[in-house]
Amino acid sequence: MRLMNVFIILIFSVFTIPGVLLAEGQQEQQEPKTNQTETQKRAENNIADDIRERLQNNPEIPGDRISVAVENYKATLSGTVSDYSDVALAEKIADRVAGVSEVINSLTVEPNQEALAGDKLAARVRGLIERDALLSKYDIDVNVLGRSVTLTGNVDSLWIKEYAAEEVGDISGITELKNEIAIVPTDKVEDKQIANNLKKAINIQSSTDAENVTVIVKNGNVTLEGTVRSEEAKNNVAELARSASGVQVVINELTVDPAIARPEKIQLYPDDSSIRSEIKFLLEHDIAVDENEIDVTVEKGTVTLSGAVDSFAEKSEAVNNAWSVLGVTEVNDQLIVDTVDIATETTAEEVRKALLDRASIELLDFQLKVDSGTVTITGTAESIWQKKNATDVVQSISGVTEVRNLLAVVPENEIEDEVLAEDVVESLQNNKLINPKDITVRINDSVVTLTGSVDSFDERKSATESVQSVPGVVEVKNELNID
Repeated sequence: MRLMNVFIILIFSVFTIPGVLLAEGQQEQQEPKTNQTETQKRAENNIADDIRERLQNNPEIPGDRISVAVENYKATLSGTVSDYSDVALAEKIADRVAGVSEVINSLTVEPNQEALAGDKLAARVRGLIERDALLSKYDIDVNVLGRSVTLTGNVDSLWIKEYAAEEVGDISGITELKNEIAIVPTDKVEDKQIANNLKKAINIQSSTDAENVTVIVKNGNVTLEGTVRSEEAKNNVAELARSASGVQVVINELTVDPAIARPEKIQLYPDDSSIRSEIKFLLEHDIAVDENEIDVTVEKGTVTLSGAVDSFAEKSEAVNNAWSVLGVTEVNDQLIVDTVDIATETTAEEVRKALLDRASIELLDFQLKVDSGTVTITGTAESIWQKKNATDVVQSISGVTEVRNLLAVVPENEIEDEVLAEDVVESLQNNKLINPKDITVRINDSVVTLTGSVDSFDERKSATESVQSVPGVVEVKNELNID
């Protein structure tokens, strides 16, 4: 690590065990030979320490109240948290740590005494569903007993069912969430058709190693078997399955083998017409997108998406589909969100309610301005993660066409760039969804810039999220190229 003018440069070049970065000129000490049991135990202790540190450093979760145990590379989380959303976040943090094969989540929720319950909590949940641009289209019922919430009704995809649980689970006061929503596809889809469409979608994706994936479909239940080269690829295949029409359940039994070679993009998709055709196929078979609303053009690997969509979620999904195709070098997003006209006062009130309801945000000082569907947020946030979550929540509200998030990130405790650099390096190194060997980190006044290259759009996105989760970071500039 060297101080260069006004910024710090850390280059990933030498790695040993997870969580250790050797400085230039430092010699790796030879360790005495030990038996396999002792070696595994030491590795598991390192994994547990990594999880504890990431939980305690995350400002969105009470990490000091969570116990971590690792056995046979399976991480068990126990203890109590104050919000149901903390349960899912803690599991996500643990699952991303290198070396973890499975997370057993035994956390319980003990909300504050003043937290909503009963009819008031039910009203909050119903209000969220009514405000959400996606969920408001479906027939979803809410039943609340004390602080236990049960969702029932019908939606047309597994993706929407899981999205409903994720959004509702972020409301303060919930201690238990039962998702009993039924999946009723708009059109009947046969198992063979599901398998064929999913296999073709997997073939298109740049990070999925399609030739090594087996898709088994029975009564709408999808089982994924085979081997892929990364955790990112494993997750991406499962996400494709969840968004496919007719899928009821996804069982992901894929294993990871980093030794699998990467495909050569140029050989597979050498021309723009092939890229456009594959993007159109993904849009057509993604239940979260109406492909008839979106125009796709491709020139020299640069994709332009234009047209009017119904929500920010659909806009984001379309962009993700485009980025995932082999041969894409850039995506020019010209999609606009076309929603029904809603009075300014109503939209402003809905935005305020949504921000105050969410356990993952907890903004203490913010102001809103709404003009013809454009929401401007000013004030302060304690972390970049809070700022990002605020944008995500506002974008999901029906009637919102644009979000301008001008929140200033003011960390509770200021951290020196030298210390922050080490935390950023560790966060990237311990994220099993990315390979950080070709990433350079620059830090200046708590602003982190990432340069270098990664294998895919999803890996690039995951690198940003890793840095955003580090306390003290006020801004992330991602300049990573995709090889």
